[in-house]
Amino acid sequence: MDPKILKAIPESEVQANCRAYLEAHGCRVERRNTGMMLLTDENTGKTRRFKAGEEGAADLFGVFPNGRHFELEIKRYGKRPRLEQVRWLRDANRWAPAFWVDEVKALERIFPELLAGGVVEYLPDEWMFSVEYKLPDGSTYRDLIRERGGDFDIDVSRVR
Repeated sequence: MDPKILKAIPESEVQANCRAYLEAHGCRVERRNTGMMLLTDENTGKTRRFKAGEEGAADLFGVFPNGRHFELEIKRYGKRPRLEQVRWLRDANRWAPAFWVDEVKALERIFPELLAGGVVEYLPDEWMFSVEYKLPDGSTYRDLIRERGGDFDIDVSRVR
């Protein structure tokens, strides 16, 4: 498909397509909501923060037909995970395949290897991440940092 067309597809549609693909192949798939919102008590008018999920947690999680758990971050075509998402995926990958895709075709390519027990291996290449720090005075500071990125490969010689 033309990259211009792929870039126009919203992340929500990429996610729906990936979820449909996984479910059509016998996977149990759940969507994880993360974020923060302000809630106001109607009686008192007091506002409080409500935080759902863990920062960086993958969009989808589930179980392959063989019972093996997986974690899947979805991105819009051509986009990459943010720093906290890469960190979460790399950490979660210690106990289950945790990976990301930016189109359903990428999922179609790696799914058979994951289903056969292939292991997700994150590569040592560094990515440049833009980060924003909140300072004690309420202002923010932006910086670029280098950290091992989110490029990965599937190793079918090491089955988990």
